[in-house]
Amino acid sequence: MADASKIRATLRVVPDQMGAAVPHPSPQKLDEAARKLDDLGFQVVRRSRFGVDVLGSPAQYLEHLKVTIPSTQGPFVAPVQNPSITLRNLVDSVEVVSPAKLL
Repeated sequence: MADASKIRATLRVVPDQMGAAVPHPSPQKLDEAARKLDDLGFQVVRRSRFGVDVLGSPAQYLEHLKVTIPSTQGPFVAPVQNPSITLRNLVDSVEVVSPAKLL
């Protein structure tokens, strides 16, 4: 069970070639991003073709990605303006989606 203070987000990894028909990062770049996020204390949940899903505290998002996660429930997307040196040129946006509710 996930810690209630942790927020799950998808961090989009910067594509290798922006001019490609469907730009996406290489598997090596995705692995590098996941490894560095893990080193910074984020819990890596999964890696997809376009990004890395992580669990982290609001303080981690602010410190390492310079993104303030709102306290309200609901979808949230923000560009990463000035990430820490560790994540520079790796992560360019953060997306938080509300958890699905079972009926």
